[in-house]
Amino acid sequence: MIRLRKYISFLLVFALICSLLPNYAGATSNDQTENNKQTEEVNTENLKEIVEERTADSKTYSNGDGNFVKEIYPEEIHNKIGKNYQDISEDLVKKK
Repeated sequence: MIRLRKYISFLLVFALICSLLPNYAGATSNDQTENNKQTEEVNTENLKEIVEERTADSKTYSNGDGNFVKEIYPEEIHNKIGKNYQDISEDLVKKK
């Protein structure tokens, strides 16, 4: 009977210690490495922009050999004038 009590108390203590460990610790490290693989900085100065592929919040570039790079912004960078998107002008206009 005493052995059974010791065994049960040991099992309960072990279970309590295991319940204190965070169950999400392994998931965060895997998510961070996957996100780092998806983002890659590319210098777009030497690339040609494809104006037809513009949207209100993105630009698309081509390097000429079939590879494309799309820059997506958190806010609008283009205004739609007619059927085409134009860069938003930062010039100030005096009211008449």
